Amino acid sequence: MLDYLRNNKSSLPVQIVLGLIAIVFIFFMGGAGGLIGAQTTVAQVGDQAISLTEYQDARRRNEQYYREQYGQRLTPQLLQALDVGSTTLNQLVDGAVLEAEATRLGLLVPDESLRYEIREIDAFRPEGRFSIDAYNAALQRQGLSAKRFEENVRQQMLIEQLVDIVRAGVHVSEDEAFEEYRQSADKIVLDYIKVSGTDLRDSIKIDDADLAAYFEENKEEYRIGDGVKVGYIKYTESGFAEPDAISDEEIESYYNLNKDSEFTTKEQAGARHILKKFKGDDDAAKAEARAAIDKVADRLKAGEDFAEVAKEESEDGSAASGGDLGKFGRGAMVKPFEEAAFALAIDETSDVVESRFGYHIIKKYSYDAGGVKSLEDVRADIAQTLANDAAKDLVFDAAADDALAIQDGVSIDTIVEERGVDITETDVIRQGATLEDITPSASFIQAALALGEIGEVSEAVHVGDAYYIIVLRERVASHLPELADAREVVEKEFRKTRAEDAAREKADSILNDLKDGKSLDDYADVDGLELGETDGFPKQGGFIPGIGNLPAAKEAAFAATQDGELLPRAYTLRGDAYVLARKSFEPALREDFDLVKKDRLDAVRRRKEQGAMDAFVQSLKGSIDITYNQELVQAYVQ
Repeated sequence: MLDYLRNNKSSLPVQIVLGLIAIVFIFFMGGAGGLIGAQTTVAQVGDQAISLTEYQDARRRNEQYYREQYGQRLTPQLLQALDVGSTTLNQLVDGAVLEAEATRLGLLVPDESLRYEIREIDAFRPEGRFSIDAYNAALQRQGLSAKRFEENVRQQMLIEQLVDIVRAGVHVSEDEAFEEYRQSADKIVLDYIKVSGTDLRDSIKIDDADLAAYFEENKEEYRIGDGVKVGYIKYTESGFAEPDAISDEEIESYYNLNKDSEFTTKEQAGARHILKKFKGDDDAAKAEARAAIDKVADRLKAGEDFAEVAKEESEDGSAASGGDLGKFGRGAMVKPFEEAAFALAIDETSDVVESRFGYHIIKKYSYDAGGVKSLEDVRADIAQTLANDAAKDLVFDAAADDALAIQDGVSIDTIVEERGVDITETDVIRQGATLEDITPSASFIQAALALGEIGEVSEAVHVGDAYYIIVLRERVASHLPELADAREVVEKEFRKTRAEDAAREKADSILNDLKDGKSLDDYADVDGLELGETDGFPKQGGFIPGIGNLPAAKEAAFAATQDGELLPRAYTLRGDAYVLARKSFEPALREDFDLVKKDRLDAVRRRKEQGAMDAFVQSLKGSIDITYNQELVQAYVQ
């Protein structure tokens, strides 16, 4: 089971399984800590309590996982959208439910199996074999006893037995995989007429009586919600991180435990290619593709730019970027391609290379031999990482300490004076607002609006990488504005709505004319209309290239049975209206599926395993008592 998870850890269906069992290995990402101890329960699952400390450690681990996956793309807004807090708590609850079921079934883990599993954990094998020194150092660094850790691993292995049972009941047929393959491989092209509602907005005449009636009809949409003015103290990790306080022993231990995962890079090549496809073992098709790639080779030998030729000639998705495949390691490409690419010198172009996808010409533009970074090269980075990890606990401790002190009667002004910080005052803030200096803003605003009496102070509120203590200064009641006060916004929405109605009416009229025998070409030179043709697109998803996200239109398109067939109605998107007709349809071919059959079977199997696992956990949840500490959930999870 663990081998399966290690080999497939990047796939989304496996993430639920990793999430269920990851808590056992939390100590690899930094120690537990914080003011509130294990006795403070966030959730109770049967007889098992999930502590606030356990939750916070698991959340940090998940956030670190997303940082590794997204890198610089992980903005505060994206982190908020990922809803790490709720996801983490759900994972812990699911894990506790599974553990309870494993115990109920009397599943056992032999001591020999436990010892083998621990000895195979990479963190304990710095030199490729189990090291008792690395094992003891890791446990000591996290304040864990061997007995406690081994109990945790045993519990995880019990859960894995349940997961194996669920997976064993999943079966996938080749026909089932082909039908799913068709969702992405069937391609359709549409003709369209676009009636631009945006262009019609300026022509909409504003009648005061009509505008007043529109405002009255939609008045609640312009209601100004409850608001508050608050002051807040901000606690950030940067104020508590002290890299100079990290010992050499801690740095060396971290390096040894994480050398393979963090400080070792694999051999990589960067290359462009030009592909001419052929299908299966069709000799005629192969000969045609070979003749085409030979002509490409002649152009390159004559001195033409590789990237420009790739844009014109390559028959795969990389053509638009000049055949650029980016950087890749060994095992990422099919064997003939890999061997040719890694054998090339920088800026060297290959001869024709044959793979199961077709004929390639490859140009290598970069190479990294990989290797292990020395301890001295990464010492400062490790010190900063460990200091930041420690700061996560320290900043929480400081904010939680101060929140408890205020609840015990210490004034917020005393806290401010002792900390040497300032209270920042806000203007009126309301639900749905965005605060420039606090991102993401939603949980902060929610905590602020939850305050009742003037002067009331919140608990420590976790937002992004900071904690906040909020004090209520003023409450502003919800109210409906007068039309004069909201006229600019109302007029804008009025124009938009009327223009959209006009565009839809025009599109409906065109559709009726087409049904009566008119041609799309009859509208080619009509002002205010745009005629176009989409790129080919698959059935999956809702996006139509050149138009946008129109799931209903896409469903109707794939229901059409012949070229030229009109879709049954006009569709609107972002104020514009579209009349659509099927232009062409290219069905998925079984021989193309055969080239990717194994991957497709695996993908469907993983999806079904995910569904079976979800259903299994949900059924278990229905038979066990689960309660949540809503106060802690409100303060630390949402």
